[in-house]
Amino acid sequence: MDHGSPVNLTCQALFGYSGDVSPLIYWMKGEKFIEDLDKERIQESDIRMVREHLGEKEISIFLTIDSLEEADLGNYSCYVENGNGWRQADIQITKRGEGP
Repeated sequence: MDHGSPVNLTCQALFGYSGDVSPLIYWMKGEKFIEDLDKERIQESDIRMVREHLGEKEISIFLTIDSLEEADLGNYSCYVENGNGWRQADIQITKRGEGP
């Protein structure tokens, strides 16, 4: 990514019918919750219901970085939890031309 450019990440999860009415979905950077980062530039959206059909729920949450800075580079993880367990998906934000 280029310094100063905006970054938008989406995490989407599908929950099968389990009777669990309150699945959790949230972003972290390394070991820090997004709420603990620069709130002026880095924001996590509210959880959004994408679709609900026959007891299945598809939800999403967005992470927005208004203007990428050096301190924003690193590993971001989306965590999804319900009564049946949890899953994690990771993305590495690096400078353009650098690999993980």
